[in-house]
Amino acid sequence: MRTINPLRKLKSIKRGQLLFSIRHVLILLLLASFHITANTANTADQDDDGIEDSEDNCIEVTNPAQRDSNEDGYGNRCDADLDGNLVVNSADFILLRNRMYSDDPDADLNGDGMVNLADYILLRDQLNQLPGPSGTVSEPVVNENINFNQQQRLIADQFISIFENGTPEIQYDYAENIGDGRGITAGRAGFTSATGDMLIVIEKYSEIKPGNSLAIYIEELKYLEELRYEVGDRQGSASTENLDGLIEAWEENSQRETFRNVQDAVVSELYLQPARKKAKKIGARLPLTLLSLYDTNIMHGESGLNEIIKEATRRTNNLLPKGGANEISWLKNFNKYRKKVMLADDTWKDAVARVTELQDLIKAQNYQLKKFKMVIKAYDDETHNLPVNSNNNSSTH
Repeated sequence: MRTINPLRKLKSIKRGQLLFSIRHVLILLLLASFHITANTANTADQDDDGIEDSEDNCIEVTNPAQRDSNEDGYGNRCDADLDGNLVVNSADFILLRNRMYSDDPDADLNGDGMVNLADYILLRDQLNQLPGPSGTVSEPVVNENINFNQQQRLIADQFISIFENGTPEIQYDYAENIGDGRGITAGRAGFTSATGDMLIVIEKYSEIKPGNSLAIYIEELKYLEELRYEVGDRQGSASTENLDGLIEAWEENSQRETFRNVQDAVVSELYLQPARKKAKKIGARLPLTLLSLYDTNIMHGESGLNEIIKEATRRTNNLLPKGGANEISWLKNFNKYRKKVMLADDTWKDAVARVTELQDLIKAQNYQLKKFKMVIKAYDDETHNLPVNSNNNSSTH
């Protein structure tokens, strides 16, 4: 019979107890590690502002006040997306610039009570980025409540082109000084040398095609923009003294598809998308309302559009469509007041016909912008069948 050394047996027992103890400790450490990791994940605060990431409306930027003036789930500190299209771009720069030195709550990104250089710097740092990130917003969702279909967009753009350039054919190469106090007016939407939108077109184009013949005017256009918005010298900003050759260069570059595409993109970014945001905000659902907002934004700019919306609402028992106002009644008041604004301004007085035609669309109940024949009485019965097929221009004079 084989005997077992008692000492070896004792060592074996102690070794087993030791192994058990080590395993036990490792398991406990693992469980503790998991608990710590899980707990850390639940209480992570990347920006150290005392707000857990899951509840922080600016996860990567310190903002203990959690200020969110437009209540979109993104804190102002990380939300320079002023037009609500879910990307910070040049359109937001234009909006902030127009609100400079005001107390506009949305453009006051740092919450110091005034829109100023500090807010401009915050916007600049967020250019070409999404707002946020925010722990209170699952993912960006673009509102699609109102938009043009392909035919409605064509009708809208051709309608605007008729009154901007005298033809339904989009005039990318149009450029002249029309003496309206805004310097040279050019392109499909009447971009001007004094107001900054021409500058945006040329800058974007120059990013794609460096060294083009328009790029030499960028510094002068920046200077003219500063004169208008920072110095307040509107007359000086209309100067074309240092813009010799710009008209010819614009016409030349408009023969290139790249430049035409840039013009299209800027029109959408600066004018159509902000108009869609306004339509959403007031609760509009009709393509005709969107056309009216779009056309007004191109002609009067954001501040003018806001003024007309405000007065139209006042005239509709202080109600917006989303608040219970009949959208057609509201739109009638919008066009009526817009016409009043234009008649009071010598620069716009001769362009009142465009509002008259919008009013005629209401009378014809063409709220969905279906094909129609437009006869402009103020222009000696100039007639256009919209939309005009590019291969079959059915406009007559």
